[in-house]
Amino acid sequence: MNSNELMNNDIYMNMINQDVLYIKKVAEKYKRDVSTYNIAVVLGSGLSNVIEDMDIHFEIKYKDMPFMPVSTVKGHESRFVFGTFYGKNVLIMDGRFHYYEGYHLREVTIAERIFASMGIQKIIFTTSSGASNIEYNIGDIMIFKDHVNLTGLNPLIGDNLDNYGERFIAINNIYNEDKIEKIYNIAKENSINIHKGVFMYVTGPSYETGAEVDTMRRLGIDARSMSTVPEIIVAAHCNMEILAFSCITNISIDKSEDTHDMVVKNAKKAATNMKKVLEIAMEVI
Repeated sequence: MNSNELMNNDIYMNMINQDVLYIKKVAEKYKRDVSTYNIAVVLGSGLSNVIEDMDIHFEIKYKDMPFMPVSTVKGHESRFVFGTFYGKNVLIMDGRFHYYEGYHLREVTIAERIFASMGIQKIIFTTSSGASNIEYNIGDIMIFKDHVNLTGLNPLIGDNLDNYGERFIAINNIYNEDKIEKIYNIAKENSINIHKGVFMYVTGPSYETGAEVDTMRRLGIDARSMSTVPEIIVAAHCNMEILAFSCITNISIDKSEDTHDMVVKNAKKAATNMKKVLEIAMEVI
């Protein structure tokens, strides 16, 4: 699909609707009603084992869907998983898309449009992130209390999709302070290393220089990654309730090199903490 087609609202909405229809047909084969899955969870790099104990009802590979992109990055499984997760029916997005893969931002965020079209109103994002806050450690979890996007990219550029939301939306209050505080306090009571922090979106795929990380630190940025914010913006446009968490997988405070293999490896190690936090989030959201 080329950029001109993706920016045509009629063509783009047809793509979304065809994917929703496909999901519903697969669900019917398993005698499941997609309307009963009212929470979506997006998994970051290397976090697939977060759902290893999930009661899976059925799954759908992206490659089998009419218009769904396919993840090309290690640590992303390219599938939707439907099941019971900590007592609630949940749709898990196991594998996301990134701008640096060459995808258009409308492709990067198509899943959030699909979720909204299915009637899902609540979404939890997870991501593997590098820390710029020197008090953070590998394996820690950070709850987004705010984010920064200085890339110049915004997935809402183009003709507005009026059936989802208004042309201009406020996103300065999309992170619910009461729920963040509640999750934070419960996690602390359970001895989970957790922080409330500011997240920054970078495009990648190159990792940040030492000077860039130092600049982020001076700006009050606690963690950053190459995903999530475009998806959050679209979820906000769809008026979805949003929670977002990072697991800290790398800390660039010296000359050691960041690598994707290291990120995936550390994310798998941090999955235990992320699972505990998601369990709490399921109770709070």
